[in-house]
Amino acid sequence: MHPWRNPTNLEAFRAEQLTKVPSWYVPLMHLGGTTSIGIIALLGIYWLENTQLWEYLAIPFLFIFANLFEWWAHKFLLHKEQKAPTWLPKIIQRTINKLFHALFHNHTPSHHRMFVYGDMAINKEKNGWNGLYFVLIPLEGIIGVVLTALPLAFGLGFLISTNVGLLTGITQSIYVVSYELLHLCYHLPVNHPIGKLKIIKKLKRHHELHHAPELMQTHNFNVTIPAADELKKTNLSESEILAFIKKYQDEDNAYYNHIIDPDA
Repeated sequence: MHPWRNPTNLEAFRAEQLTKVPSWYVPLMHLGGTTSIGIIALLGIYWLENTQLWEYLAIPFLFIFANLFEWWAHKFLLHKEQKAPTWLPKIIQRTINKLFHALFHNHTPSHHRMFVYGDMAINKEKNGWNGLYFVLIPLEGIIGVVLTALPLAFGLGFLISTNVGLLTGITQSIYVVSYELLHLCYHLPVNHPIGKLKIIKKLKRHHELHHAPELMQTHNFNVTIPAADELKKTNLSESEILAFIKKYQDEDNAYYNHIIDPDA
């Protein structure tokens, strides 16, 4: 059994991490702060004028781009600590490196150790909703999303049309909100009614496999729809999933049998 999955280690780590949640932290404000991006972005609809059908075609292309970017950012920013190019001015290098450091350390050594395959739920009864601190996108992530989205929206607005620029900002913002809400659904407390929805169960299975320590660097990077995982061949096949689940079941049985009978 991987040390991160050992129940004793897991509970000790969770207890330690939860002590780091700031006293001023309000879970609903955190959720409202990240999801409000999409609500604010929808105001861009009021600036659309005489929109042509071909301009709306930007939406599916932007969805594909966002899905690929989600895969890339998850694999190369959240699971590998990057460094800023050395040719940048020192002050910019330090700023970017701090951002990269926060993105990686909030995700791989923290989020992935808090929630592992087979134990993904926030313990609301024990810790309230403070577990959201380790699930929702942190401030650094929001900054990264905005820095990525704005240049693209302004660029397409300048090169193609104002409507396309607005649709770019709206689509990207709504995509971020969908990412946030879906990710939250995968970590909801056990027996939460939303978690019982068929589509959520299917997507959660995909994401939960990514939370296995042995798979997190190589498979299932999409949190929303696993389109890029299919394209990049990082989506586990059904036979691989079944073999993996059996391996974990065998490990769990051996662990708990040892707890019951240490001399076995």
